[in-house]
Amino acid sequence: MTGDSRETLPRVAHVYLVAPLAVVLLAVFAYPTASLLLSGFRTTPDHTVPFAAVFADPLFRAGLLNTVALACLAVPTEFVIGTVAGYFIGRARACPQLCALLCVPLLISPAVVALVWRVLLDPLGGLPRQVAEVFGMATFDWTGSSRSAFFVVAAVDIWQWTPMVTLLVAAATYRSDRRLFSLARLDGLSPFHVAIQVFGRGHARLLLFVLLLRLADCLRTFEIAHVLTRGGPGTATELVSLYIYRNSFVHFNESLAGGAALLLILLAHLMGLLLYLTARISKTHR
Repeated sequence: MTGDSRETLPRVAHVYLVAPLAVVLLAVFAYPTASLLLSGFRTTPDHTVPFAAVFADPLFRAGLLNTVALACLAVPTEFVIGTVAGYFIGRARACPQLCALLCVPLLISPAVVALVWRVLLDPLGGLPRQVAEVFGMATFDWTGSSRSAFFVVAAVDIWQWTPMVTLLVAAATYRSDRRLFSLARLDGLSPFHVAIQVFGRGHARLLLFVLLLRLADCLRTFEIAHVLTRGGPGTATELVSLYIYRNSFVHFNESLAGGAALLLILLAHLMGLLLYLTARISKTHR
């Protein structure tokens, strides 16, 4: 076997290994996506186009704005806190008990997590009321106020999914060659520059993958908002996922639900593409 054939064989093998999975995914997602696309442009009996009706619905616009705001608030916060915590945990070779403790929020269903936080924040007998009674302060309904409900939903999402980022980054840091960190310190780099130059550049693809994973998962957030606030008060915590659920299983308006679902898919792909292109551009300018 020649050298050229040995070099091209792994590339061909990768294509053949990925091809069956690509065919299955195409077969599974092609028909639903095409059906949603066709239903979005099909005229309903009342002579309206679903895509136009979706954009004309103020509830959908509020849900779209809240979904983007939730992704822009929760995902960067989870990424920064999880990356910093995971880096220090991996560098310190923390005990396995700490890693097992970080797995606890990930093992709980989001609906259960939201229910627990709803009980904790209950204005009649929850933790805030008990603390307010101790200090003689007035109670505040955190999930019933339009000023705080959205931030409560974001905080619960951050509480549950930051450990996932922490564990992934800690595992990557733990597997890194410790000699690289030692050599960087001998060159006079500060701990901050060591983290950026050695870990950040060495695991840029992992960090981008974690960011895209959390972004896609955050855009489909449903259980936390549904259990905590049901989209209220008003439209303070209305999300696109809640809009799709309500039109599918409450009002049985499949055309609106399908149009909103396809728009959510397009939004996820667009935000992921922008994030990927930003990472590629920053990499080329280094």
